[in-house]
Amino acid sequence: MASSTLFQPLPFSLKNPKPPTLFTVRAQSPLAASAKQRRPADQNIRDEARRNNAAQERQMFSAKYVAFNADPSSTESYSLDEIVYRSQSGGLLDVEHDMAALKRFDGEYWRSLFDSRVGKTTWPYGSGVWSKKEWVLPEIHDDDIISAFEGNSNLFWAERFGKQFLGMNDLWVKHCGISHTGSFKDLGMTVLVSQVNRLRKMNRPVVGVGCASTGDTSAALSAYCASAGIPSIVFLPANRISLAQLVQPIANGAFVLSIDTDFDGCMQLIREVTAELPIYLANSLNSLRLEGQKTAAIEILQQFDWQVPDWVIVPGGNLGNIYAFYKGFKMCQDLGLVDKIPRLVCAQAANADPLYLYFKSGWKEFKPMRPSTTFASAIQIGDPVSIDRAVHALKSCNGIVEEATEEELMDAMAQADSTGMFICPHTGVALNALFKLRKSGVIQATDRTVVVSTAHGLKFTQSKIDYHSRDIRDMPCPHANPPMQVKADFGSVMDVLKTRTNLPIPRYEFGLKCIHSPPSSLLGETESKTSSSKSAEPLPELLMLSILTKSPCTRNLHAGILNGGGGGGGGIGIKGDSCQQLFILLHYHVYVLDALFFQLKSAVTINVRIVVKPPPFVSGEPRRVLAEIRVGVEAPEPVIRRSIRILVPGWRCWRV
Repeated sequence: MASSTLFQPLPFSLKNPKPPTLFTVRAQSPLAASAKQRRPADQNIRDEARRNNAAQERQMFSAKYVAFNADPSSTESYSLDEIVYRSQSGGLLDVEHDMAALKRFDGEYWRSLFDSRVGKTTWPYGSGVWSKKEWVLPEIHDDDIISAFEGNSNLFWAERFGKQFLGMNDLWVKHCGISHTGSFKDLGMTVLVSQVNRLRKMNRPVVGVGCASTGDTSAALSAYCASAGIPSIVFLPANRISLAQLVQPIANGAFVLSIDTDFDGCMQLIREVTAELPIYLANSLNSLRLEGQKTAAIEILQQFDWQVPDWVIVPGGNLGNIYAFYKGFKMCQDLGLVDKIPRLVCAQAANADPLYLYFKSGWKEFKPMRPSTTFASAIQIGDPVSIDRAVHALKSCNGIVEEATEEELMDAMAQADSTGMFICPHTGVALNALFKLRKSGVIQATDRTVVVSTAHGLKFTQSKIDYHSRDIRDMPCPHANPPMQVKADFGSVMDVLKTRTNLPIPRYEFGLKCIHSPPSSLLGETESKTSSSKSAEPLPELLMLSILTKSPCTRNLHAGILNGGGGGGGGIGIKGDSCQQLFILLHYHVYVLDALFFQLKSAVTINVRIVVKPPPFVSGEPRRVLAEIRVGVEAPEPVIRRSIRILVPGWRCWRV
């Protein structure tokens, strides 16, 4: 039923839409934005967009499809309102903007205009994509735009990661995955689905939108189509994407086909289907998506106050994104916003690295490959659609291609996570490429470098669990951080904290005095008893421990006799066979007391005295030691008003 409804054709008209009227825009001041700032969900925003759209239609800006990298003498072009994916020769298409019209405005104008829209709620310019509308899809009505205010993603200063692992102080991570559906694909999908929305309103023959996907494209397509009320069809390779990636198109109501093939097989099938049915192709073969993705490059320049970084490293699978970044940087250079572009690095997984092999051959021969399984599943592509685009971009900016093995990308991901990030395996590929380029000296320690993070780490939690559980075959996982199973008692917890963590726990030299025959002044407090067996190790009757201080301003805070019975005759049962075990317990006890004052940054004096009454030794049975604990604390005046909690492992908790 779903398929029959889905493929039912819609009525359409062959009448072409009326072209917009053009007028000259003065470059002295930015285009006026709406004065009212409301939430984009407010219907008034939509109404306001309709009222303002008449003026926007008169803009001189336009764009069209042309054959990619065609001869300058070629006149082949198509309207963006046409449904076409290939040139007459079967090659790729590209979106070409009217650069002459855009150049009527200088670089300062464009910088000022784009900066003025950052953080605004005026529809649709609050989106990181649509804030550059004149450079993306200039002729679309604002009311036709389908947006989740994507873009404007965080440019994260990876200070600790850069210094600790790479010796770099100017390393940045562009978190494109912090977006509506958790990946950079939102940037392109808002443009494509908005254009489909426009075509359907023009009664063009589009009954739905379809894509082949390794996970992220399908999530973005299904979400934006659901927002627009447009049917979406998704071809996924069976058992090759994460559960989080699979659930997104299902939850958003897409028609999902799980196909027993890899991505390249799904891509071939969707091409054939869209050639036969009025389903709009949403893969990066459709160059409209790249218009949205290029805005991430412009955002990077904005976030650096229009200063150009030295390097930008982009994970690559189907290779549309590396070209999109190049195109964004190049437009900024051509229109005078910046005077140069960064060098690009395309990072591929070694299990799916046809571009890397092409690069290593000196660009002599490209050979598609059958990719092996990789944790970076979204770039597990052996025959990338945008290979020609990627090669053109890399050659034009003196770019580089690097690869990462499965072990390398997972280690890089774990290292990055340990410094506060939470990245996807694809970003791990890019970070490992940076490791290699730093080691070879290609990228210098002082180079400003941006690594593009393409998806949110929450989409790939299973791979992180497998790594930290050391459940990956033939992978040592040196940076694994598995949880520790600890008994539910204070002593066990303290033992783990002291021996298995890197916490800066303060350590002191303890003065320990063992007295087998207590002085007469103490005989009234304890009995002097020893073991009845010569072979047994005797326990000391008295242990004294002190932490010394040089602080002159101390006074006695509290002192008292603590015992398990609550009265003078009570005792505390402790299982132990040696003086060493009892001393360890005492060591824990004093540490906890000291920790209470640790943040005060002042010296304290803690005097602890334990009076021990060992029972007669019985062979084969553990000893039960009866003890009294006397605690005296000397500390500066501010501490007097504090409540001190004394914890003894395996015993009880007292408040002094």
